[in-house]
Amino acid sequence: DITSVKIKYEEGFASLLGNIITKPEMMWTKADQGLVIPTEYSLCIGFSLQTGTLVLLQCFWNYLANSVAKASFMSSKEFMFYIFWTFASFIIFPVLQYNFSRDIYPPTYKEIMPEMVYGIELFIVGCLGVVSHFRFRKLLLNSRDTVNGRSITQKIRYFQEINVILSTVLFGHGTLLTILSCDGLTHRKVLNAHKFPADFFICNINMCAVITWLCMILIFHPKNSSINPTIDEVEDKVSTSQSQTLVIGSSNIEDDTASYSKSSHYKAPSTVSTFTDSHYQFGPLPPAP
Repeated sequence: DITSVKIKYEEGFASLLGNIITKPEMMWTKADQGLVIPTEYSLCIGFSLQTGTLVLLQCFWNYLANSVAKASFMSSKEFMFYIFWTFASFIIFPVLQYNFSRDIYPPTYKEIMPEMVYGIELFIVGCLGVVSHFRFRKLLLNSRDTVNGRSITQKIRYFQEINVILSTVLFGHGTLLTILSCDGLTHRKVLNAHKFPADFFICNINMCAVITWLCMILIFHPKNSSINPTIDEVEDKVSTSQSQTLVIGSSNIEDDTASYSKSSHYKAPSTVSTFTDSHYQFGPLPPAP
């Protein structure tokens, strides 16, 4: 992206037949033309990493279900299919870039085809997110009757909500990018030839990309409330401990009362002494000297 911005602002625009257009690649300087191929292949590697990460997210749901709810989220064949898809993505995009960079294709195909395949894969991952949503619902129903059903339900519901947002964004991202790429393959280029629809699609695609990676951050670094016990759980624990304390205290009081009643009668010492008149009588007078 940095290299593309550098080339665009350094090359600027050109006047062609009285029209101001973006300077075509053939009019660029030799230095900027030398940056085209590395930039295009690095973009394809970025597409591979992004699609691979989103596909492996489905495997992460399986790990989450096993660790939190002790349940299976998918079959082993499906798990291995996602692993294979990830490795295939690292091969597909560079191959597409190499194939459509040949002279037998129009020069725009080397940019359009990888982006179109990338958009289609994002749309498919969005469909997988819908499947995962229903699997989360089934997992929630099965986890309510377990011992730690409340905490498990809270954690699963958090990831289910993030999955809904992520799937919605991937649907929008994949659909907009695929439509814009397919329009670039047509002769008239209705969307790409007009600035407003092209900028509208591009801005929404970029915003979808930002929201996608924010969701990924929230998945792998969840907020504390999704891990810590809720306020209701803490209050339940406190009330339970208090009730246990009261029961123990009352039982101790009953034991003391019973032991006191069984013991012999105990007479408390009198704190008030009784005095008689003898205490105030004088003795015999001493003899006279």
